[in-house]
Amino acid sequence: MLRRLLVVVAALLLIGAGAGPAAAAGAGIPDEAPLRHAAAGAGVSDEALFRRAAAGAGVWDEARLQLAAAGAGIPDEARLRAGIPDEALLQAADLGGVTPRAADADDWPQLRPPRPCDATVPEPTADRAVGAVIDVDQAPESIMEYLALHQNPDRYLRKLRKAARNCPDWRIERDRADGLTLRWTRRWDHVGEAITHHTYVAVARTGRAVVVVADTGWETSDGDPAVAERLLVSAVRRASTIR
Repeated sequence: MLRRLLVVVAALLLIGAGAGPAAAAGAGIPDEAPLRHAAAGAGVSDEALFRRAAAGAGVWDEARLQLAAAGAGIPDEARLRAGIPDEALLQAADLGGVTPRAADADDWPQLRPPRPCDATVPEPTADRAVGAVIDVDQAPESIMEYLALHQNPDRYLRKLRKAARNCPDWRIERDRADGLTLRWTRRWDHVGEAITHHTYVAVARTGRAVVVVADTGWETSDGDPAVAERLLVSAVRRASTIR
């Protein structure tokens, strides 16, 4: 059953990525109509339910789905189209020679994606995040990039703008046709001192991708909007390779 689920997941990814039934057939997977019958035979009535069944089989996030595709013998190019390749994210060349690391669940969940005042925003079809500590004027700065694929990225940006305008801890610093720069303010006590800290979040869309670059500063030091916006240019250029 697990093998059957993995093969069907891989084929659905391939078709959903736009490769089409012919590509699926080329990977040794039947065309779309029998594939849907196979999904039904696995006890799954539609693609959303199928994804839940895949989760039950231990196949959930995009990385595992890509591994499932690899196990089904799908070529690298097709697997990369099903998710977000490393090359679509910031690289060491963009970060002063610092190699970014994959973000884990505890790394800035409030910014993946940005949701001012816990606003409801559209869920992405795929997402990834990386982080790095870079040198800016001989001082450390913590950088996070979040890249999400959406069926309608403009809808996410509209929701984000509306949420930021109605959330006291968030402020729109700059608004552009294809994105915006936000300031996120947090407050806490540190060694008896009241701290007010600003993180700057630069956001843009390219194709179906929404790209977020946040400069969170370092410890109690604020981030820098100019750094976030500069890195956003490189991040958008790399994300624009996703089709």
